[in-house]
Amino acid sequence: MAVEIDAPFDVPVDPGLEPDADAPADTVTEDAWDVTDAADVDAEEPCGDVYCGPGETCCSSICVDTDTDIMNCGSCSSVCNTDKANECLAGACSCDGRSACSSSSWMKCCTPDGCRNTNSDDEHCGACYNECWFDEWCDFGWCDSA
Repeated sequence: MAVEIDAPFDVPVDPGLEPDADAPADTVTEDAWDVTDAADVDAEEPCGDVYCGPGETCCSSICVDTDTDIMNCGSCSSVCNTDKANECLAGACSCDGRSACSSSSWMKCCTPDGCRNTNSDDEHCGACYNECWFDEWCDFGWCDSA
């Protein structure tokens, strides 16, 4: 959740400030702002023109949740390899709720079946969802019958 800050007349604004109700409507000065209780403010971290909410991190001027963002998984710019993972859970790349697939070039994350060895899996032969015919088997990523 990002909180947009709209500062009238380019007055620096702290998200913990509220306008003074007694100030004239056509006059805005720094004195027209009163500090409110910090517990009333959701904003935590400045991020470009907004403040990131609780549990969010500022990555390249965008508020993200590094516990769930596949493009910023665990930290900013830590991108999950979509061949090995289809989600970010608790800051770690994962495949269908389990650990991300191994680094072997044949292991692929084939949702909803999880990690599959596309070198030998008859239902994911050579690539996810490439199913061999009923009389074939997967042999080094190719469907073979003889």
